[in-house]
Formats: sequence, C-alpha cells, structure tokens
Amino acid sequence: MEQFEPNLHWIKTTCEKIIRIYCNYKDAYNSALEYQLMKHDCTLKINASKPNDYMSEIVASHVELADLYAALHQYVSAEEQLMAIMELYQESKLFSKKEITAVKEKFNDLHKQLDRCDLDNEHLAIVKNLYQEVKNDLQSMIAGNRCRNKSLPLPGLQTGKFTVVHSFGLFTELKKV
Repeated sequence: MEQFEPNLHWIKTTCEKIIRIYCNYKDAYNSALEYQLMKHDCTLKINASKPNDYMSEIVASHVELADLYAALHQYVSAEEQLMAIMELYQESKLFSKKEITAVKEKFNDLHKQLDRCDLDNEHLAIVKNLYQEVKNDLQSMIAGNRCRNKSLPLPGLQTGKFTVVHSFGLFTELKKV
C-alpha cells in the first residue's frame, strides 16, 4: 500500500484470502475487520474512475463490511454501511428491486439484533439489581449472625426482603418474602 503505485488488484485479492482465514478458521473478526477495511479501500480506488460499471462491486464491499461489523456487534457501523448502500442505490438507479429488498432485509435483521441487545441489557440490569439486593441482605444477615456468635444463618431468619430456607455449608437457599 505504501508503494508509489501499488497493485490494488493484488492487494485486494490478498486481503480476501486473509479475511477468509481470520473468519473461517480463527474466528478473529477484529483482525479480519482490519483487512476488510483495506480491501474496501482498494475496491473504492479501483472503481473510482468507473463507478457506474462496477457499482455492484462497491455495494458488495459495503455489504461485507456491514456483515463483519454486525458479527462484531458494532451495529452503528453496520447500519452506516447499509445506509451507504441505500444512497448508492438511490444515486445510480441501476439496481433491481430484488437487490434493494435484500439490503432492506439486512436492515430488518440488524434492527432485530439491536432490539435483542436492548432486551439483553434490560435483563442484565434486572439480574444485577437482584444480585445486589441478595448480596446486601446476605451481608447484613451474616453480620447479624456474627453479632450473636452463630456461624450459620438459622432457617426462617428474615432479613430485608429474603428469608433463609436452608443452609448448606457455604450455600444458603433464600426465599423472597
């Protein structure tokens, strides 16, 4: 790439092979992204002087980038690539409804993943809050037991929002009151 006039076709082909290795054999998507960006740059430079003739090659490069960003859970970047494709479609008017529909389906899939991530984050927050409540109640229960010189919590002991049902050594079964 640092040569005065690098052989862009050779660089692009080499990047494709490296990307395939990283994605298919190593599951190293971050490393693959570096080469996908390099390949995308080559594709844009190769087709800069003839964009209408090779528009599908540019679009394919954007799709590959969007897919890789989605695999890395970088949804904003994936959405940016899909938006770039839609802009290319609107500018050129060379594409069929089938191709445009395929990109719209990718948008829908991406938005479903975003919704799923939002749900996952919501569930994670609920679990963290519950864990913190249990942890606080257990700490106060243990502190209360130490004050009474008892090593294990007694069944039926109530602290805060939980009742001790059974004690099994280090493990304590709790029931929400």
